Amino acid sequence: MDKFKNFYDGKYFNVFLYFLFLALPIIIWLPTFLGGQLFLSGDGFSSFVTIKKFAESSLLAEKLPTWFPYLAGGMPNPEVGAILYIPSLIIYFLPTEYFVLLGYCLHLSIGAFFTYLYLQQIGVNKPTAIAFALIYEFSVHLGGFRKEHTGIIGAIIWLPVVLYFIEKYFASNKIKYLIFMAFVLAFPFANFFQCATYMLILAVFYILCLEFKYKIALKKFLKDGIVAGLLFFGFVSVFVLPALSIMDFYKSIGATSSAFDFFKSYSIGSQKLLYMFSPTSVQSGDLFMAGGAGSSSGFDIEIFIGIVLFFTIWAIIRYFKEYRVKIFAVIMVCVFAYAAHAHIKGLSSILYHIPIINGYRVPSRALFIFVFFALCLGAIGVSKLADLREQGKLYEDIKRMLKFLIPAGLVFVFCAFILFDVTLKMRHIDEIILK
Repeated sequence: MDKFKNFYDGKYFNVFLYFLFLALPIIIWLPTFLGGQLFLSGDGFSSFVTIKKFAESSLLAEKLPTWFPYLAGGMPNPEVGAILYIPSLIIYFLPTEYFVLLGYCLHLSIGAFFTYLYLQQIGVNKPTAIAFALIYEFSVHLGGFRKEHTGIIGAIIWLPVVLYFIEKYFASNKIKYLIFMAFVLAFPFANFFQCATYMLILAVFYILCLEFKYKIALKKFLKDGIVAGLLFFGFVSVFVLPALSIMDFYKSIGATSSAFDFFKSYSIGSQKLLYMFSPTSVQSGDLFMAGGAGSSSGFDIEIFIGIVLFFTIWAIIRYFKEYRVKIFAVIMVCVFAYAAHAHIKGLSSILYHIPIINGYRVPSRALFIFVFFALCLGAIGVSKLADLREQGKLYEDIKRMLKFLIPAGLVFVFCAFILFDVTLKMRHIDEIILK
């Protein structure tokens, strides 16, 4: 027992934990690939596999796999910088099926491991951090139909990495962590520009929030920020410069902006909040399909977190006075409002005037931020209950929790169905306009 405790508390435990996070999805998915099957088709195959083939042939010919404008299914693709994406570079020579399997599992393990590190960094106890890292790794959010969109997976899993290095910077006051953050923040732009843009906006907001709390000397903060910013632009230019060339190409054929209806499409309906706990309460049949361009994220079931939702709500109600809980709750509200902007009167018109953002469809692709912070709040709630148990106050707090959660749950369901009615009416109007 002492040996296990020493190992658990020792420096090698984290190494073991990372390889556990890597091994588990490989074990689960290996039989599928040994059977000659892939979980890619359509978008996933045309973007992911074609990039692998081009990079592989270039490297075998002793050429650097640089930008090629007609890579993804014959269409100019802004994500062609993914050819130089470091995690993919080291496994390009694997057979296609194992390249896909290991690429997917490698990203899951990175996301899970840094979720564990991030949760510990913000004060969540170790067992809870491990549990929620596993929940994140095997969530519907990362393991459902989204596997098909390998670019999105390759972008969104860097969120906990970015947040971890930001937290380490403010905890240590050392610029090296901000430089690590700048380097890692460039990676999502190799995979999916839209999610990378959302992550960049979040990172800036998160840094400013923590600066307000920790109050690092303004001169040092600005100096560190400028250094990290310049390095970020240097790192990300590898992926962004090809995209700028492609934008010039589109401008040359008259495609200068996106239509307003395109911008609003797949804005998630407010009633889909019920999916967080029980998808079947809203929709029967195939829960993995889109609910229509007027009220869907494309894969609505992604926001399902089940019983974790109770701990998320509990953390918000019970510990809202804590600074990070406030930040996480505000971020969740803002992200969901953006994801549902087509259903909030006037919001789409305002957002449509923001450069870059107005070129993206499916605003609900920002929900990866919403889901991650919902899980973080759930982890905080569980960790706090463990602390209360050690203090002998658990029974008292459980009674208090039930008093809050039962009415809060009823209000949540009531509001969701009221919004459901409004959303249906707005969707009907949108369908009339589109016709």
